[in-house]
Amino acid sequence: MRFYDVPLNYYNNRSPAKIADNRYTTHITDLQFVVTIDSVGDESGTARVWDTLYLRGHNITSFDIVNVIGPTAVPTHTPSPADVPLDIDGQTSYIYREPTPRDTFKHLRINVVYGTGGYLSQVMVLNTLVDLSDAAFEGYLSYEINPLPAGSIIESAAKRKSWIPPLLDTRNLREVSLQLRFNQQISEHVSEYNKLRHLMQTHRHGFVFEPDYNFHPEFVAPCVFAGNQQQRYLSRVKSSGRLLNFSVLEQ
Repeated sequence: MRFYDVPLNYYNNRSPAKIADNRYTTHITDLQFVVTIDSVGDESGTARVWDTLYLRGHNITSFDIVNVIGPTAVPTHTPSPADVPLDIDGQTSYIYREPTPRDTFKHLRINVVYGTGGYLSQVMVLNTLVDLSDAAFEGYLSYEINPLPAGSIIESAAKRKSWIPPLLDTRNLREVSLQLRFNQQISEHVSEYNKLRHLMQTHRHGFVFEPDYNFHPEFVAPCVFAGNQQQRYLSRVKSSGRLLNFSVLEQ
């Protein structure tokens, strides 16, 4: 489970916009394209840290990432069955995790090789803010993903219900209910708990959430916190730890 900052290639008229909207119906087939990740969006800002690249598309054979400004290149990555368990809704998700976070890039050039009918529908350049994937958190985290059907149901005067389809290409979104336990006696728990509480205060406008890429590869998505957050002690001994209950809503 990981929480990321807002994608570095989102907003401020960055391009290509078709792969920065969390939709399944917009896509590109470009063999090479550039994403801007500096603080302003036109390379006039400062470079920002990134450590993860997420791609979603159909029939992607391989891809590689190159720093446009300097000579540094990330080695070519060829997706394999070990990357993801299966296609979901006709698309496959890929994650590349950079071993050493990069902090000097303002642009990234991404080269993609497609198979027959291949396309790319989503790209996110990400910076990890909270990382709960360590073995120290096994057994302490639980979550439930609930679909939120698009459209609406109306009831007539005769009490008959009708479903009104969504406008344009709106798709079903998802809400995730989380219950996270943090043991105050484990250093990793203390560190990530403090980071998560800080994120809850500073990122009310949005972030990217990944519940578990191994089980839900299709769910690496922009989200916001939904409803109220509940916090209590794990036991009457307050130094034992904290229990957090909250929900995140896909955007």
